[in-house]
This record gives sequence, C-alpha cells and structure tokens, in this order.
Amino acid sequence: MYPLPLMDDFLGKLGGSSVFSQINLKCGYWQLPLDRESQPKMTFVTPDGLYECTRFPMGLHNGGASFQGLMDLALGDLKWTACLVYLDDLIVMGKNFAEHQHRLSAVLTALEMANLTLNAEKCLFASDEITCLGHKVSSSGVKPHPEKIQAIVEFPSPDSQSAGQKNTVSRSFIGMVSFYRNFIRSGWTWGTNQASAFAELKNALVSAPVLVHFLDELELELQIDASQKGLGATLMQSREDGLHLVAFISRRLVDAEKNYHSNELECLTLMWALKKLRHYLFGRRCKVKTDYNVVKCLCSKKDLKGKFCALDDGPTRVRFPDPSFERNIKCRYRHAFSLSGGGDDTIKAPALRLQGLGENTAQNRQEDEMFRLSKGVLYKINTSGRERKNLLVVPSILRRDIIKACHDSPTGGHFGIEKTWGELLPIEPPKECLSVYEIDHISPLKKTDRSNQYVLVAIDLLSKWVISAPVPSVASTPVVSFLQHEIIAHHGIPERIISDWKTAFISIKLEKAFNKWGITHSFASPAYPKSNVQVERANATVIMALKAFVDKNHSNWDELLPEAVMTINTAEQSSTGFNAHEIVYGRKAELPHKRLFPWPTEDLEPLVKFMKRMAEQRLSVRENLKARQEKLKKNIDKKRKRARVCKPGDLVLVSRDITKKGKTRKFLLLYIGPYQVVKQVTPVTYLVEDVPARRKEKNGGDFCPMSAN
Repeated sequence: MYPLPLMDDFLGKLGGSSVFSQINLKCGYWQLPLDRESQPKMTFVTPDGLYECTRFPMGLHNGGASFQGLMDLALGDLKWTACLVYLDDLIVMGKNFAEHQHRLSAVLTALEMANLTLNAEKCLFASDEITCLGHKVSSSGVKPHPEKIQAIVEFPSPDSQSAGQKNTVSRSFIGMVSFYRNFIRSGWTWGTNQASAFAELKNALVSAPVLVHFLDELELELQIDASQKGLGATLMQSREDGLHLVAFISRRLVDAEKNYHSNELECLTLMWALKKLRHYLFGRRCKVKTDYNVVKCLCSKKDLKGKFCALDDGPTRVRFPDPSFERNIKCRYRHAFSLSGGGDDTIKAPALRLQGLGENTAQNRQEDEMFRLSKGVLYKINTSGRERKNLLVVPSILRRDIIKACHDSPTGGHFGIEKTWGELLPIEPPKECLSVYEIDHISPLKKTDRSNQYVLVAIDLLSKWVISAPVPSVASTPVVSFLQHEIIAHHGIPERIISDWKTAFISIKLEKAFNKWGITHSFASPAYPKSNVQVERANATVIMALKAFVDKNHSNWDELLPEAVMTINTAEQSSTGFNAHEIVYGRKAELPHKRLFPWPTEDLEPLVKFMKRMAEQRLSVRENLKARQEKLKKNIDKKRKRARVCKPGDLVLVSRDITKKGKTRKFLLLYIGPYQVVKQVTPVTYLVEDVPARRKEKNGGDFCPMSAN
C-alpha cells in the first residue's frame, strides 16, 4: 500500500506562507487508467449486458493509495517544496505573490505533462485564506472550519435521546470532536454532571485558539502534566513575540494506570508525549518543562529499574539532543570512568589531571595539552583541520557499540575500515583463531539418497579453517544446528559471524540463537558477493574438490564432503604460509600415507614451548595475511575504476542475472531498465526505483548510464 501523508505534516508545511492556491482535479480517480489485466475484475452487470471499467472506479480498497502514488509521480520534487497534495486536492503556497506565481506555474506545467484535468469550479487561486482538510488556513495559522464547528454546536445532547441511544450518541459526538482534538486546550471527563461537560466541550471548540504553523528552525518547548484522571501535554514554539501553541494532546488513564504512583505518572506523560508528538520532535532540540522534579532527578540516576528504564532508553533511542536528555547521555559517559573498579585509564588519567587531582609532571603536562575538560566531559583537541575542533574521547567500553553502529548497520553498508574512516585500507585479520567466521550456502546440488541438496560452509578468517555440512534446505533450522554441533561444540562460541542477506540468515530464529550465544552477526553488502569473498572462494574450492571424486550420477557428494574438507584444511594456504590444520591444532595432520614410513620417536614438546610456538605462528599468519592484502591492494588499485557518481533523478540501467530457463544465455540483455535513482544510500550503493515506485538497492558497480538518445 502507498502511504497517504499525515494531516499534521500536511498542515505543518504551510507555515511561513501568506499566499495560497487550491487546485482540485476533475473526476478524481477516473483520470487513473486501469491496466488490461485488472479490467475483468471490474466487471459490472447492466440490463444491456456486462461491461468492464477502463478507468479506476470509486470505492476500491487501494484506490486512495494508487491515486496518491500517481500524484506523487506526476509532481515529483515539487511535492513538499512548492505544493502539497492529498489525493485530488493540491495546495500551492508561497511566502509572497511572486514566489507563489513561480510555484503555481511549475505545478500547472507538471499536471499538464501528466495529462491531468482540473475542475475549474472548485479551484481557488492566490487567496490569503483557504479551506483545507476541514481546517481554515491562513498566514496567521490553522483553525477549525466554521461550518464543522457549527455542526458540533448544533449536535443534539445525549440527554434528549432514549436510554438505549445515549451511549451511541455520546460516542458519535466524541468521534466528531476528536477530529479537532489539537485545538482543545485541556481535557475533559464525563462525570455526574454530563450536560455541563457536554456544553464545556462545545465552548472549548468555539473558543479554540489559533495554532501556529510549525517551523523547523524555531526552538521547541514541551510542557507536560499528569493527574489521577489523565495526561496532558502542550507543544509550543518560541517566536519574537513569545511562546505560541503548536498542538495540545491529552488522554484519560486506563484502569491499570490509575494504580500508578505519581512518579510513574509523570514519567509516563513524558514518554507518551514524546511518542505522540514524534513527527514534530524527532531529531530536533527540545526543552521539556514539568512541575515535578522527579523526572529531572530520574534522568540523572545511573541505574533505572522497572518502568523507569523507558526514560533511559526511549529518548536515547530516538536521539533527542535536548538538554534534559543530554544529561542522561553524560551520565552514561561518566559512568564509564568507574567501571570494573579501576575505570578506563586512557580517559581517567588525563581527566583527573585536568581537575588538579593527578600527578603533574612535565611529560603529563605536555600530554594534557591535547585534551580539554568541558562540563565533566573529556575532549581531544583536533589539530588535523578536519571534522570538529574538539573530538569526544570515547571510553573503551563504548567503542565497540559506536563502531558497530557506524559499520554493521544496513545504512553503513558493511564497508569495513575502508569506508568507515578515511581512504581505502585492507581489513585487518582477526587477532584470535576461530573467533570470526564467514558463512554461506552452496547453491542447489543434485538431491542425494539422504535428501541433502545444499552445502553449508563456514571459514575462519584467520586460519582459513573450513567447516561444512550437507543440509536438506536453506531454512534457518539447519543453520542453527550447524552452528551448534559443527562450530560451537568443537571450537567454542565465536565472537562474530558474517553472512549475506539470504532468508536463512535474517530469520528471527537465528537472531534469537545469536542473542542466546552472545555472537555478533554482521551482514555483507546486499547483492555484492565480493564483500563476502572468503567464503565464496571456499565454496568454489569445495566444489572443485568434490568434482574430482563424485560418481557419474552425482548422487554421493554428501558422503565425500568430509574428505573434501579435510583435503582443503590440510593443504598449505598461499595467503597464510601454513595449512589450516597446523594453525588450529599446532601440528600437521596425520594422513594415511605418512604412516607408511618408519618415523623415529620424538620427545614430547614442553607445554610452555608449545604455547609460545603457537603464539608466534599465529602472529606470523597475521603478518603474512597483511602482506598478502597489501600486495593484492597494490595490484588491484592500478586497475580500479572510480565509483560512478549518480544524482537523484538520473536514469540508469541495472545489471541482471543473465541465467533464464528456456532462453539462450548469450542473447539475453546484460542490463535492464530504465531505473531512476532515488537517493544515495552509501558511497557505492543507490536506491533506484522502477516506474511507478518499485524500489531496490543496487551497487554502483552494477549501473550503466543511459545515453541521451
């Protein structure tokens, strides 16, 4: 379904405008043609026979979504900047008449290019006040439509209805009034004096204040309050002549909430208001005002429990940078000083010296010149001329979380150190053996007598130790079993596992297993096998080993898989200089042919000497891998092309998988399209869409620019 714009967003974008034009399309949905495949579904019966709709009829479930998608496609970049559109109603706004005329001309041109017809009788041009979605909009703000208010004023009282109709009429009235709930200054309750409350609510709407347009650049202030009956909040913006109202919200307490302590009610009000007004507050600086100091005290506490944990996680999760929430972040930051008793020495020592509490030597003074302490937070002075002048000194306990957020998330693209910071550099090999694996499936093979059809392969990124098992499907259950019985049972729990985006690896069941074992799960770049190249290379090696011994029917490959993997693990790797078995176990494997010779008896190696040799060997492996990476990088960079830079709106062709059943491979097109670039997701990944709006992420290397003809 295509989303319709939120009414609050729609009305909020009119802020700062003084000239408006209202445009209405003629016959609405009838201007949207139906494709030939859908027309038989719109058949209707008449006395003269059966007929099919060739245009979009009224009343279809997806009618609004389809029509909104058409309007967004027709207007393109004009939406939200030069005009607003809600189905067949368009609003063109401008700060002055000249800007309005320029925008109106652009919108009319776009509608003409889309072959859309206007209803001249319902259009209004260059007016200082318009009616929009049941509201009166002008340069001074938004207020309820007088005709709607008059209908509410004339609404019959439930007292005049029969006993069976009172509840129904009351609910109808509440639903009608709730449409304008943002204009009600305070909440109300239906108590014993029902008629008085009914009249009060009417008067609240008749005397409703004018809500100002929301402006992004102005400071926000959220005022909250709670009682034993309900919650309330007011959102205001500071302007030259003082604070102005943006929205009111309120609600009654449910039965369970009536048992809350006053502390819990105040915190509940804050979290509820932040969620309810999220479309205004998300990502913006906001000041929170309350008459209850408990909220302020709780934000300064280190360890929150129970319901109050929401105070600790909620504002941080949505990244509100307002002062009251910054205190919570600083609380976590300062807590890192004293973790595990001794704290983080890299931060604690200079922080103490800057406060006059540490040893003050000449060397320390020279080191301290690189740091500064501001409001209890330690910063390092940036002399590189890049980024900020003061860089936040991150405690070691938080560094993994920060790197994970910048590196492992989907928007980060999993580009490793190269894209996380600076220019391209080789990814450093793991420091520990059997701690980081890449995992993948080998595509469907012939089904064996034991119902196996796939091979699950994992490779350790330091030793290049390969682990594999035949599996019947690519579901998540065989993956969890493979990790538990083939990796964890023999080699312990790894620190990290890297996979692609196949269904088995993004399942909830596998995620729960990773959380249970404490394994970090990272993803390779979508539709880009080179980012998972080591396991892809292992897959090819396994296939090559099986190819030499599989029978003519290709039905016994799962029986030969253990021998094939043993062959790979006992062969010397050119990248490490050792075979994987020797790196993992500290000795070369005993193979059948070695036992044919009379080897002399050797003394057992002392444990200390063995451990030292193992450590030196694995250090040598890491150095060999680094040297190999540098050599490959040097050779590849000579032939490397610069990443193609695309801008939103560019038309491109996208490379495709040229395997298609029943078709000649050589005759298939290498690229399909055209696709339109929507935005750049990462430095080398773009979001493209097919007309009208089917979007997908593609790597920049898969693009081919379209020629002008």
